Amino acid sequence: MFSLFSKTLAHALAMMNHFSAMKTLEDLNFESWTKWKTDLQIVLGLLDLDIALYKEKPTDAAEYETWEKSNRLSLLIMKAKIDFGIRGLVHDSTGSAKQFFDALEALFMKMEKDEVYSLYRKLASMKFDGEGSVIEHIKKMASIYSRLRAVNFLGFSDDSYLVTMAVDSLLPPHFSYLQLEYERSKKNLGLHELLSYCAILEMDHDKAEEKNVSDASFEREQSGYTSDNDSRKRAKTQCFSCGEIGHKRWNCPN
Repeated sequence: MFSLFSKTLAHALAMMNHFSAMKTLEDLNFESWTKWKTDLQIVLGLLDLDIALYKEKPTDAAEYETWEKSNRLSLLIMKAKIDFGIRGLVHDSTGSAKQFFDALEALFMKMEKDEVYSLYRKLASMKFDGEGSVIEHIKKMASIYSRLRAVNFLGFSDDSYLVTMAVDSLLPPHFSYLQLEYERSKKNLGLHELLSYCAILEMDHDKAEEKNVSDASFEREQSGYTSDNDSRKRAKTQCFSCGEIGHKRWNCPN
């Protein structure tokens, strides 16, 4: 008896912890909605209440009791975890948890479509100039592209257009090989292949840079160059323009 009570109490506490950990949806922007939607699906799944989120009201009496509990509690959880201003945009007369959730998602998609042209302009203008990692640059482009695909902007259905834009955005000369390879392969290159190519080219470029620095340092050592020698040499240099010691005529400050 006590063991059964303990299990029931532990289950109730776990449910409260899951509920408390879920953040309230306060804005219908992309980041907030995506995070809230994922949190909701996890919480309802852990509580075994997610059936009403995916299924309409069953006609089978044996299934109805489980669905009704899921529907009732899912609605309460969603409404409790939505800002009152957003909740007011969705009719409270909505009958089921699935309909309520679908209405929320439709509202988000409408607001997201209003942003697509500015997102597309941002994506089209992105260029990698060599600062930072090319992989992170392409990931940022992919994040924007996924939002455009979600609202079926310009019929984007796969990653082919993203790959084209990403290849065109690579400015440093050490990516010219990749751009030629892309054209030669008749643009039959997937996003994962592009990321692999870029990682290899970036690694090769970094190794070449390190070797150049190492070779230059070795040559200076072999020639007997030191910073002290360089300073003494400058100290003996006389400017033919002003006559002062320490610089030449071509960089005379006077």
